[in-house]
Amino acid sequence: MSLQKILERLEREKVERIKQTQEEYEKKFQELAKIEMDKFNAWKEEQTKILEQTIAAEEYAVLSKERLWFKNELTKIENEAVEQVKQKLIEAVSKLPGDVYTSIWEKLIEKEGLFEAKIILAKNESKLDLERLIHKYKLSIADEKIDAKGGFVAEKGQFVIDLTLDTLINELVENNLSQIARILRGEA
Repeated sequence: MSLQKILERLEREKVERIKQTQEEYEKKFQELAKIEMDKFNAWKEEQTKILEQTIAAEEYAVLSKERLWFKNELTKIENEAVEQVKQKLIEAVSKLPGDVYTSIWEKLIEKEGLFEAKIILAKNESKLDLERLIHKYKLSIADEKIDAKGGFVAEKGQFVIDLTLDTLINELVENNLSQIARILRGEA
């Protein structure tokens, strides 16, 4: 073999080896790039999930805050409506004819067994037929008066019973509060 042919063969082998080495390194680079890209995509998915969870938590917090504000406002409105109902009831009872008005307290005196009790009238009480109550139930009237819209407080022995119009209306409304709430919310 001639030197020229040996050199040509060596040159071909060199070119072939360089080509193989380049292909091997290109293949290794592609595999490494795929591994790194997979790691990056996994990290990106993880970060996306974390962001989605953070956004969902923030949305929930904002919605919860808004719901709470709405419920508080609704409660304020309902409380105002209940107070208006109480005032309307007090006005309605106050406008009853004197004999009907007095009969309400007669029934309460009988129900509570307040014969011979001492009563302390409300400051603005003017509709009760006091003569009738005193005569029929042997009541005594205290000189002082209490701050209320009508009715009286009765004392008998150790017991004190608040039969003022304010208290009676408050108890009536509180005893029926769930039904009133359903009406206010349009559920009844």
